[in-house]
Formats: sequence, C-alpha cells, structure tokens
Amino acid sequence: MGKEQVVYEGLIRGVATGLSMVSHIRFGSRIVGNFTYFSIKLEENIGGIPDEILVRVLGVGYFRTGDRVLIQGKIVKIDLKQWDESMFELQADHFYNESLRIGDWV
Repeated sequence: MGKEQVVYEGLIRGVATGLSMVSHIRFGSRIVGNFTYFSIKLEENIGGIPDEILVRVLGVGYFRTGDRVLIQGKIVKIDLKQWDESMFELQADHFYNESLRIGDWV
C-alpha cells in the first residue's frame, strides 16, 4: 500500500450496496478484534470522491443491500504506487444502521 491522505472527515450518509463481511484480526491463534467491510452509495456529492465507496468499520456490524447507514468517520485516499492508481476508503469511527436500528452509536 501507499501513502494515505484524509480528503473528508465528518458525518456521512449512504445506502449499503452489498452485504457486509467480517474479517478477524489475529494475534497468533487468538482473535483479538474484527473489521467489518461493506460498500455504500453516498447520498451527498463530495468533490473528487466516487459515489460508491468501500467502508471499513473496526468492530462487528451488520449491513444488507439497501440499508440506510449513518457513519461518523473519514474518507482517505490511498495511493497504490505499484499500479499508479488511487483508491478511496471510508474509515468509520462510529456507525448506525438506520434500517435495522443497530450500531455502536445513535
């Protein structure tokens, strides 16, 4: 991976465009944490950011296609020097699934 640059920080609303997947953080044979990944279509147009973006949540969350999502976090641009390209990722500090009324923040 390359260098990360914060391009937006704050409250972000969107609609999940795919099911969530959980990835475990391991230390030896023990699971010490989890990341949840899913994608959303942004409700607002944020200049230079694609309208659909990957979300990474530290912890476990559940999101289905079509769920309305509220996220407090930051969008980072990651330079992929090997391919001379960039990608964007929304790193969530807090999330709330409005459709299911679940999350780590209300």
